[in-house]
Amino acid sequence: MEVYGDFIHKVEFDKILHLLENYCLGEPGKVRCMEMMPGTDYEEIQTSLNQVAEFKEAIVQNNALPLVGYDPLNEEISHVHIEGYVLSLESFLIIKRLLQNITAVHKYFSPPRRVEFKELYVIISSLEEKPELIKSIDRVIGPDGEGSFRCF
Repeated sequence: MEVYGDFIHKVEFDKILHLLENYCLGEPGKVRCMEMMPGTDYEEIQTSLNQVAEFKEAIVQNNALPLVGYDPLNEEISHVHIEGYVLSLESFLIIKRLLQNITAVHKYFSPPRRVEFKELYVIISSLEEKPELIKSIDRVIGPDGEGSFRCF
C-alpha cells in the first residue's frame, strides 16, 4: 500500500513533522525526522508505538534517558581515509562528546531497565561503548579538551 501526497497534505503530516523536529537534539535527527512518512506495516507501527510508550513511561517515572545534543560527524568521517590527515581539536571534541553520550545511554540501561524498556534498548544495543577511545582522546587533548595537542 502506498501513501499518497494528497493524504499527507490532508492529515497535515508535514505540520506534525515540524512539531516533532523541534524535539530533535541534532541536525541529522532533524533531517531524518523531516524525511519520515506514515507507516503501513503493522509490526513497525506497533514497535514504534511501544517505543513511544516506553519513552513516556521513563519520563513519568522521572527516569528520562540521558539524551543531549550532538554534532554530526560527517566532515570528520569524510576525511578519515586521507593519508596524513589530522583531526582538528574541535573534531576530537565532537567525537569525544558523542562517545560519552553513547556511554551514558548504555549506563542508563541497567539490566532491569533493559527488560522494562526492551523496545528502547533494542535501538541502542548495537552501539558500542568505546571507553578506551575516550581515554586516548584525553591523552591527546587533555580531559578538559581545552589544552593543545599533546605529543608523546
